[in-house]
Amino acid sequence: MTNQRPPRPDPVAPRPRPAHAPEGDSAGTARVLAAVALVVAAIALGLTAWRIIAPASANCQAQAWDTTPADDDLPDTWTVSATQYDISRKTMSFLGPTPGDDNSNQAVIYATITCYEQGGEESVTRSAKAASDAGQSVVDRDDLGDGGFSAVDDTNATFLQFRHDRIVVYLAASGDATATEVDQLASAFDKALGGDGGAVSPPDPQSSGDLGAGDSLEPGASDAAGSPAAPDLLARLPAKVGDVTLTVDSAVGSGIPGTEDSRPIQAALLEAGRKLDDLRVADAYDDSGNSDLQLQVLTVDGMPIAKTKALVLDSWLSASGAGVTHDKVTLAGKEWERIDYHDDGPKDYVRTDGDDVIVITSSDPAQAEQAAKTIK
Repeated sequence: MTNQRPPRPDPVAPRPRPAHAPEGDSAGTARVLAAVALVVAAIALGLTAWRIIAPASANCQAQAWDTTPADDDLPDTWTVSATQYDISRKTMSFLGPTPGDDNSNQAVIYATITCYEQGGEESVTRSAKAASDAGQSVVDRDDLGDGGFSAVDDTNATFLQFRHDRIVVYLAASGDATATEVDQLASAFDKALGGDGGAVSPPDPQSSGDLGAGDSLEPGASDAAGSPAAPDLLARLPAKVGDVTLTVDSAVGSGIPGTEDSRPIQAALLEAGRKLDDLRVADAYDDSGNSDLQLQVLTVDGMPIAKTKALVLDSWLSASGAGVTHDKVTLAGKEWERIDYHDDGPKDYVRTDGDDVIVITSSDPAQAEQAAKTIK
C-alpha cells in the first residue's frame, strides 16, 4: 500500500525535496527543488573541478561550514533566507528588501562556499574562462582574498567568485541585485575569511533591471493561443498508469513559483549561461493524493544532456547529498538509475532519452515498472 500524499496546492510547481526526511510530514510528500543548485550550474559551465578533486577531510568540511558572514556586514536590509550543508560545501540564500511595487522582483543572491583540499585556484581560473567563453563581461577581482573575478551576463545577472586559501566562495545574483549589493556580500564573506573586505563599488542611481521582466509565465499558464508551456514534453507522459489517473501540466523556468525552493533552480540556470525559460518541464501526478506516483520529463534547451542530467540529479532532486544511494535497475527493458533517499519516502528512477531527462517517483517498484512502459 502506498503512502497517501496530499493534493498539490499548485499543479505544475515541483514539490520541494528536503535533503533529509522531514519531521512530522507525510512519508509520501514529494521531494523536489531542494536548495542545492549553484554547484550544478558550475558543472553546466564545465567547471567540474570540485568533482574531480572531491574535498573530503572533516577539517576542510568544517571550514566550509563555518564560513558565515556577519549580519552587520550584509547589504542594508538583506537577510539570510536559507542555509544548507553538504559534503565539504555550504549553500546560502540571501534576500534583498521587499519591492515596494508589483512590477519589481525581490533581489536574491545565492552563495556556495566550498573547501578544496587541492584545486581551488584552478576552480576559479576555469570559472573565469568559462564565463568569458559564454560571452559574459568578466573583471578580475584581485582585491578579494587570493584573487577572483566578477562577471555579468546579458540578463544583468552578476556572478562573483574568489578564493581564500582552500575556500572558494561563489555568488550568483539575480538581475534585481545591484553591483554594490553583490560587492557588499562578497566583502562580508572576505571579512569572514580574514580579509579586509576588498573594494565595494558605489551605488548606481539607475535601476539594475528586472530578471525575466515581461517574460513571466505562471505555472500551468498558456500562451495567447492557449497552448501548454511544453507540449512536446507533455506528449511523452500518460494520462493514466494502471488504475491511477494522472493530472498533467507543464511549465518553463520562469513559470516555477518564486518560492525559496525554486529560486536555486533559477540561479543554477543563470550560472550555466542559460535563460530561465530554457528549462522546460512536463509533470504528471496523482492529484487525489491516493498515490505518490509522479512522472516528469525535463529538458534544458541548448544544454548537453549529460549536464542537464547533472542539474536534475544534484539540484532538482537533491540526489547528491550524504546518505543518498544510487544503483542501476531495469524498467520496461531499459536501464534506469534508481535513487534511494533512505527516508521512508518514494524512490526516484532516472534515465535520459535524447535531450530529455525522465524521472519516475514511486514507492512501489511494480508501479514504477508500469509507469516506465507508458512513457513515450
